[in-house]
Amino acid sequence: MSNAYDYDSFTPRRAKFVKTWTPRLVAFGELIDGYDLLVIGVGILYLKPYFGMTPGEVGWLTASAFLGACVGLLVFGKIADKYGRLPIFRWNLIFFIIASIIAALSTNVPILILTRFILGIAVGMDIPVSQAFLAEISSNEQRGRLAGSLPNIMWLLGAISSVLLALIIHPLAGDSSWRWLFGIAALPALFVYLMRRFLPESPRWLLEHGHEEEAMKVFKMLELDPAPALRAIEEKKAKVNQGPVRITGKIRNRVIAVTLFFALQSFAGSVATVTGPEILNDTWAKASSDTTVVTAITQLFGFGLGILAVVIGAVIIDKVDRRKFGIVMCSVLFVLAVGMGVFSKSPVMIAILYVIFSFSTWFGPGVLAWIWAAEAVPTEVRGLGTGIAQTGSRLMIALNGLITPLLAASMGTWRITLYSLAYLVIIGILIGNKWLSTTGQDLMES
Repeated sequence: MSNAYDYDSFTPRRAKFVKTWTPRLVAFGELIDGYDLLVIGVGILYLKPYFGMTPGEVGWLTASAFLGACVGLLVFGKIADKYGRLPIFRWNLIFFIIASIIAALSTNVPILILTRFILGIAVGMDIPVSQAFLAEISSNEQRGRLAGSLPNIMWLLGAISSVLLALIIHPLAGDSSWRWLFGIAALPALFVYLMRRFLPESPRWLLEHGHEEEAMKVFKMLELDPAPALRAIEEKKAKVNQGPVRITGKIRNRVIAVTLFFALQSFAGSVATVTGPEILNDTWAKASSDTTVVTAITQLFGFGLGILAVVIGAVIIDKVDRRKFGIVMCSVLFVLAVGMGVFSKSPVMIAILYVIFSFSTWFGPGVLAWIWAAEAVPTEVRGLGTGIAQTGSRLMIALNGLITPLLAASMGTWRITLYSLAYLVIIGILIGNKWLSTTGQDLMES
């Protein structure tokens, strides 16, 4: 085994801890992701005057964490499939803690870009592993809530934390606020690193790698029915001349479909996150003399609304046909995005449509993308498969950030209508992939 977890120390107290805290501690990586993604947007406001940064330096600094995340997603998802989820869960937090401290102490832009790249790798290491882990410790009846809703709630809490800290720290630290914003991130990461040491390995991963006795103990601690996982193992053994599972054939087609869904949703859905404040500033926020504060308040309102949407969505995500639900919600988002372009001259209508758009994004496709990315592939390649889907998402968010300033100058709020075309493609993907009706089904293993 690649970890030293004591599977023989099964006590009622440990079982209660494992059952209660495993999903939360696994999903905590998304809180770090949300914090890290948004903190650079706030931090860059202070970094530009502090270092006198050029536009090129700003672009590289913003992109460095995204590029690092892509490396972490693709490389370490595959490693986690081979060596287990727990080792990655520990090493990624060590990288994150060290890089956060170095970033806070940086004396020049190149060092800061390098440390942000390493931070991105650490975040990318965690995401596919946590997605796989959450799917593998969820029952069929709760997988939507644990693998889809919970990570999104944690991401939003991380985003909210970054904005709140910026509002608190800036009056005290001024242009040095970025140091505190980067450095403080090491504290919760250290806490979770210590707590994750008490978590067991994924029971499905243990089962796939021949550790049936340990797997049964973890299934018992988590109060999960091992029958679906055991049935999948027996079915694989019954197949003649089956080699190692790879992302080919049917599995490859699923990964392509989910990656396209995730990427296009991230591109268009960025209106509710990364580019949202700019859109609102283009309309009614211009009246404010302190655009930084207005932007922060706008972000807090949007993220708070996102949490409400995810919580409400968690109640129904395991009760409705997910594919049909996705078609309906993406159709709604297409209409709303077109509406924001049509009513681009009306600040009140823009604000109303933006609020509904934000809610709908988190209520529907924002959660579905996470669920399907984990469900689309079997345990042996789940880390790699989710890493590919998440990489597509990160690249499209980066693309949105790059082209938004250019489109804003030439199209104004009408650019949202251009983004809306992504939802038409998404609807086509959902119509053409009936396997996405995964509600209540066993986790896919072939």
